[in-house]
Amino acid sequence: MSNTHAICQLAVCPLRANASDEAEMVSQLLFGDYVTILTDGKPWIKVINHSDGYEGWMDFKQVKFIDEKAFHNGVNTAHPIVGNPQLTLIGPFGNMIVFLGSTLPYFDGSTCKIGADDYVVAESLKLVNAQDLPFLCQSYLNAPYLWGGKSLFGIDCSGLTQNIFKSIGIQVPRDASQQVDFGEAVNWTDRKPYDVVFFTTSSTKITHVGILVNQNEIIHAHGRVRIDSCDDTGIYNDEQDQYTHKFHSLKRWL
Repeated sequence: MSNTHAICQLAVCPLRANASDEAEMVSQLLFGDYVTILTDGKPWIKVINHSDGYEGWMDFKQVKFIDEKAFHNGVNTAHPIVGNPQLTLIGPFGNMIVFLGSTLPYFDGSTCKIGADDYVVAESLKLVNAQDLPFLCQSYLNAPYLWGGKSLFGIDCSGLTQNIFKSIGIQVPRDASQQVDFGEAVNWTDRKPYDVVFFTTSSTKITHVGILVNQNEIIHAHGRVRIDSCDDTGIYNDEQDQYTHKFHSLKRWL
């Protein structure tokens, strides 16, 4: 019987556009992400991430296979999300560091489970909520920009917004062009900290997203995760002495 479902068992794993190590990375899985297997094979499987519906190819060795019952039980259980920038686990492969936004399936206060494997949580788990948004934003500052990335070692603009809100229990789509359809539309004059701002570049297509940290500044991933000035024209980059992104719209996710 072919494999049907799995859980990511490593800290961060690439999802690629095609079944090749040379293919473009389109997104990543974090530890504890549940997937459905669309195409089963070795070494490449095509999966869909349950949490955001994103598809991609990955190495079958990076997941733990589970059956359909375990999958449905898992995705219908409220598992804690890691609020620590980094958290050490001890599992069947030894020590492992997982990142902010990772999932700890069936965490009982000391261990979590990936399939039948136990992972001891070797540090205190930080659970966060909307009041911790300043801490979450600060945790990502200066992480390098990486197309398709979702971790502190490389992240893109929509991965940043997705991970920050996932950490406080709000699951949003993966791409900026999808995220713009989520939440409540807000006029610029009614903006509040932690509203989500969308931008275009030379065309009308939405290509960028960030989070207001106050009335006039935004955190976003552009070269690195950074804080820049923002107004109803767009993002102004002091280092480049120019607007780098054109304002499109504002959404409220809280």
